[in-house]
Amino acid sequence: ISDAFEAMGYKPECPGSPKEAITRMRFVEFDAVVLHVNYEGSLEDSTVHSLMKSMMMPKRRRIYYMLVGPDFHTFYNIEALAHSANLVVNEIEISNIGLVLRKGLRDYEELFGPFLAALEAKG
Repeated sequence: ISDAFEAMGYKPECPGSPKEAITRMRFVEFDAVVLHVNYEGSLEDSTVHSLMKSMMMPKRRRIYYMLVGPDFHTFYNIEALAHSANLVVNEIEISNIGLVLRKGLRDYEELFGPFLAALEAKG
């Protein structure tokens, strides 16, 4: 996944712990966050996921949030919405993550690009 982001011009960071991830996200503006559902045992117990869900919208809407796990249906938007994510990816799709990521980001830009531009124009 890091390689796919890097190929698209992003600079991936892989925190060593959930605490480090949360600290970094509080002080650094990230374009994207990728979380495996089992990173902290389960999504329900995840402090990183809780932070993403509770983040104030002016900051959250600028972050592309991707969840990866064995039970997700890749590109299933209702499933992503139910988990407060922009994209869900089944881990069996990791071998195609470059294509999945490019399509997911393109869809995100088409949907939210005009909205974010309007917000910027309004100040």
